[in-house]
Amino acid sequence: MPTYSPGSTRVRKKGNMFHSIIDIDFQNGLFVYAFPGRLSQNDIWLMFRDRRVPRTQIRTPKHIHWAADLLIKKDNDPQLTNQFLNDMLQRWNNIQPLPNRNYQTILNNLNLSRNRNFINSYSALNQHGFFNIDFLIHLMELLMLQEKTNNPNAYMFRDAVNALLTSNDLYSIIAKAGFGGRRSK
Repeated sequence: MPTYSPGSTRVRKKGNMFHSIIDIDFQNGLFVYAFPGRLSQNDIWLMFRDRRVPRTQIRTPKHIHWAADLLIKKDNDPQLTNQFLNDMLQRWNNIQPLPNRNYQTILNNLNLSRNRNFINSYSALNQHGFFNIDFLIHLMELLMLQEKTNNPNAYMFRDAVNALLTSNDLYSIIAKAGFGGRRSK
């Protein structure tokens, strides 16, 4: 079970020091951080660290990170993975932009991430892939919040999930998750 704490992580980017708003420790070497972003008034900039791998640095997550992991999960358990993706798509459809970017607001908007019953219903997917389902739900929900906060009409997350649900073509899925695909609304 992850622990949540007010941000204490600092990173330097282009000569500027940023302090995290929230730190999430998954108790297994994985961490997710939300920092104040610069794309909109309430933008959050996400970072993660995987200390399970020696000498890895803190990095910005991309859709391709979770999409690749879910491709592995889907190859091993397509029914449960598709059910999970449909649930995440439903959350995407209902999620609202952040009204502010303080610690409590971000924490309160992690609806699925903090729902132990929801997480446990997909724990069988932990047998496959690189990331556990708890980490993926947090990462995906934070990415949804980030995307919707910066542009309520955004659709990249939705398109990546739909590609995973409807296609077996690795290249089209990667294109949707990595900005390379045809844009559609």
